[in-house]
Amino acid sequence: MKKLFSSKYWWLYLLIVLIGVNYLASQFHYRVDLTEEKRYTLSEPTKKLLRGLNDQVAITFFLEGEMPAPFKNLSNEAKELLQEFRELGKGNIVLKFSKPGAGLDDTARINYINYISDSLGLKPTNVQVQQGAGEAQEERLVYPGAVISYQDNDIAVNLLEGQSMTGGYQTLNNAEALLEYRFANAIQKLTTDKVPVIGYLLGNGELYNYNVFDLVERTLKPRYGFGFVPVDSVPVIPKDFDAIMIVKPTKAFSDDQKIKIDQYVMHGGK
Repeated sequence: MKKLFSSKYWWLYLLIVLIGVNYLASQFHYRVDLTEEKRYTLSEPTKKLLRGLNDQVAITFFLEGEMPAPFKNLSNEAKELLQEFRELGKGNIVLKFSKPGAGLDDTARINYINYISDSLGLKPTNVQVQQGAGEAQEERLVYPGAVISYQDNDIAVNLLEGQSMTGGYQTLNNAEALLEYRFANAIQKLTTDKVPVIGYLLGNGELYNYNVFDLVERTLKPRYGFGFVPVDSVPVIPKDFDAIMIVKPTKAFSDDQKIKIDQYVMHGGK
């Protein structure tokens, strides 16, 4: 991750993340703070998703144990949200709060941790914890996320995905704002057949090199359908694309190209 953000193409990774957030946030909006006591309401699309579940979704949340106060706040906010999910999902949302592999023997615990880290991509984060006044801080590993299971499939939710910890605890505030989106998006992926498809527009000198291919392979394709869209070679931009990316064009768009893009947007594209 450090290598990625030190690259001169870090902004392209950020753009890809924002494209995904923009599309999916249109389906699952952020939680809205309605009262001084910070009691939240879920968006209507999320409520519809949870009420429409026809089988059990198991959510194992890992951000547990001793941790700095900002991480604890994030953990508490996530738990409150998940309890709301459980209420709306009736018997189809099952929650468990524990550290990864808790209750397993050493071998099984290590295997499980390797599975969520290597196969699902949920990596631990180092935090500093002070046991008592005047005592030295100790380094701990926490897992800022959860694993959601549905039928025979698992998916990880990383609460810090797309966030750079160089932003300090502001990063955790951003993560709180994205809680509903992250969990609802993951549940939708597991329980529905449709995968959002993103197109990368070509024809006006947009970036088209190894760095683009690398970021597409590592960031987009694991989460979305993807395809390049040569705008001059297609009569219309296919409506199969839920969103298109136009990255750093160096040539002006022709009237014909503008019409194609306008028609795509008018028919619901983003």
